[in-house]
Amino acid sequence: MLFAKMRCSQGASYQVKRVLTNTYNVKDQIIQIGAGTKKTPSLTIRLVQIRSKNSWRSYLTSVREPEILPPM
Repeated sequence: MLFAKMRCSQGASYQVKRVLTNTYNVKDQIIQIGAGTKKTPSLTIRLVQIRSKNSWRSYLTSVREPEILPPM
């Protein structure tokens, strides 16, 4: 099994499919990126956002189960 975790580029467009956590310091969501066309197929992944001082750090991961990979 391969897991990926990467930083999310600012201004990336996505659609929220399910909210896993929404607290003051953590936002954890299942999202869909891509247009769903032949040229840009859609992909369902997980977006974890963690507050760091006055800004948010955003991470994308292929692991959609928070039991396997907790947000923090």
